[in-house]
Amino acid sequence: MVPPCMRRLLPLLLLAGFGCASTPTGSAPDPKEEPVPVMAHTRIQIGDPRLHGASGMTTAPSGRLFAVLERDHQLFELNPSTPSSPIVGVRGISGAPAGVDLEAVAFIDDTHLAFGTETTNTQRTGDLILFAELGTDSVTISEQTLKLEYAPWGLTPERNRGVEGLCHAAGVLVAAVETVGVQDGQRFAPVATFDLLQKKWTYFRVGLTTETGKLSALTCRTSPAGVEVMAIERHYEVSRLLQFTLPRGVQGQNISATSLADVSPIFEHGKIPNFEGLAVMSDGSLASVSDNDYGGMTGPTELLILPAPNQSIGVRGQVAR
Repeated sequence: MVPPCMRRLLPLLLLAGFGCASTPTGSAPDPKEEPVPVMAHTRIQIGDPRLHGASGMTTAPSGRLFAVLERDHQLFELNPSTPSSPIVGVRGISGAPAGVDLEAVAFIDDTHLAFGTETTNTQRTGDLILFAELGTDSVTISEQTLKLEYAPWGLTPERNRGVEGLCHAAGVLVAAVETVGVQDGQRFAPVATFDLLQKKWTYFRVGLTTETGKLSALTCRTSPAGVEVMAIERHYEVSRLLQFTLPRGVQGQNISATSLADVSPIFEHGKIPNFEGLAVMSDGSLASVSDNDYGGMTGPTELLILPAPNQSIGVRGQVAR
């Protein structure tokens, strides 16, 4: 019998963990309603070999869309409106500590951004968020770092499972950790906010909606209730778009997530790309980028464009190459 870790990566808007690490035992809440299958979409397949192993995505305040490569430490600017040539530019990223993978990216303003990281070091107590400046032709990581400790969740960092999701809204960074916790039999994703002005972490436990999924990407915006987050929950056979709100200044809260959509029906025969980035574009639509380089190249990088969550969901899609 082929073990689950050898099956093709499945997660579309829900990429789950890497490798065959064990999944924490615990149940997922029984959803009152199954997520709506999303069919309206545009797939952009990028065969350019320079773009491989993308692991995070973000939109600058100016509306420009960027994706970061996990291991090659490059930042790609992308334009989905020109699907035949979506790569606008490439910037090398310098200054990252040795042995660090860049797993997530978020703009703070038009010239400053942050990267979520992970490493193979199993003796660490947390993971770093790195700050950087965007130049015309390059990205330079500063000496300033921020450490996200796992102890408040009662968790120990795992190999190659770190800050997998990162976003920014109105002076607050939101970070999601790929390692999953269990509390009272319920699986949760560790999520924390960092107030850049007050220099303060606030920790949350976001309930996962499946028995195997983990958070792999975030995008966020402010709302009257706090910070509204959309996220990918994914695993090999799981692919969901979630939404939840993080209140300001309340430590240790358990947060419920809503399953907005199931994107797996878009893909035939379970061949769902390993999407690891999520961003809201200027028109409100969602963009997600796949990591096509895990254990070897698995085909082209894919951009998936979905309608804004408050728009009606159609039944047609198109593929652009």
